Amino acid sequence: SPMLASKILKPAEGGGWLARRVDRGMDALKDSYARSLDMMLGRRIAVIGVGVLIGLVGLGAFVMFKVLPSELVPQEDRGRVQIRVAGPEGAGFDYTRRIMLGLEPILAEYKANGEAETYLISSPGFGGGSYNSGSGALILSDWSERDRTADEIAQELNGKLRGQTDAQVNASTPGAFQRGGGGGGTGVEMIVTGSEYEPIYQWLQPILAAAQDNPGLSRPRLNYEPNAPRLLVDVDPERAAGLGVSSQEIGRTLETMFGSRQVTTYIKGGQEYDVLLQTERDNRRSVGDLEALYVRTGAGALVPLSSVVDTKTSGDTPDRRRLDRQRAISLQADLNDGYTITDAV
Repeated sequence: SPMLASKILKPAEGGGWLARRVDRGMDALKDSYARSLDMMLGRRIAVIGVGVLIGLVGLGAFVMFKVLPSELVPQEDRGRVQIRVAGPEGAGFDYTRRIMLGLEPILAEYKANGEAETYLISSPGFGGGSYNSGSGALILSDWSERDRTADEIAQELNGKLRGQTDAQVNASTPGAFQRGGGGGGTGVEMIVTGSEYEPIYQWLQPILAAAQDNPGLSRPRLNYEPNAPRLLVDVDPERAAGLGVSSQEIGRTLETMFGSRQVTTYIKGGQEYDVLLQTERDNRRSVGDLEALYVRTGAGALVPLSSVVDTKTSGDTPDRRRLDRQRAISLQADLNDGYTITDAV
């Protein structure tokens, strides 16, 4: 009621401490501007001097914008050099292991001269890569114990690795925005999307050739290489039906001989172990080994597998990457020493 409101409510006096401080700051700014304006009025030389000063500052900013190197972030020495290895598609663990063991003496040189504390190599690469991939890391010594930066060491390491023709080997330094130890270093990446991989791949070929001739870029590469060996086995339904061979029997034979199949288990020492059935590696290396297999007919007889199937070899890619649900291929390259992204691109 009006009577209770007159007894309880009190008239507002001033504002809170924050409002009072803001008001004092604004009043001080207003007084300072008024004094500056009064001082400048009627003094033409002072006005001209301030205008010239503002012009010089603007000109200096423009010159710095044009002259200084332009890049996302400056180079940073994080005391680490990363090595990535990509072998030909279809290469197995033994092939990649031989490549990685060949890198070990090169990395050991940096540990011997004191520029590195230790080094690591792994195949497959960290993060669950395929058997044709590998990775390594060169952990550098403290900055006070070496004269060269991580980027200079990576550039020298790339020069030593250029003679490696059995695989693509690349050394780089981690980027400034990168967390953890994985990922790439300073470089550029171009992603092209489309409806089919083959037109994208052909469209990127001239750009890849130009990147290879660019002095600011090193080791340009595509993440799409349709050269992984594939063996296609097509079942001839008429011949298989005539001989009484089922598709299930053909699939089981291929699974057992070229893959592996668990047939039973056994217990030893309180532990249960799987029994896997698989042919010897020397007997599953070529297409000729496939033709030497036999399958059982419905009557129990054995017939050559080649009599009911047709084989065809082709090249394909193991990875089919997408971006926003579209097929995508990436062109990646590393920056050479002394080049920024603006200079190279």
